[in-house]
Amino acid sequence: MSFIKEHRTYDSLVFDLGDHADRVAPATEATQGKINTHLLNELAPTAVTIGNNEGITFPHDWLAALYTEATFPVLVSNMTAPFAKSGMIQERPTGNVGVFGLTAPYYEL
Repeated sequence: MSFIKEHRTYDSLVFDLGDHADRVAPATEATQGKINTHLLNELAPTAVTIGNNEGITFPHDWLAALYTEATFPVLVSNMTAPFAKSGMIQERPTGNVGVFGLTAPYYEL
């Protein structure tokens, strides 16, 4: 995290691509992933998406509450979730950038 804070410029885009909350980590398990969201808040990413780790290992109530204290947008275009937007426009000095997030799809058989 200190590397990003040290090298980040006003024009940087920073993303977390998911799988930040691994339930094998005792802090993640004990806080239902909320410690991970607090760490991401410190990083101040442009946006995040969820990985298959959060999508398939978190119970529905954990996942629904994971980002309640997030200070960043959560983007997931291929899943309906109360905490997520499908995409956003990020204004940059050189022009606007469209950003969206995807997670691994798992279908009921």
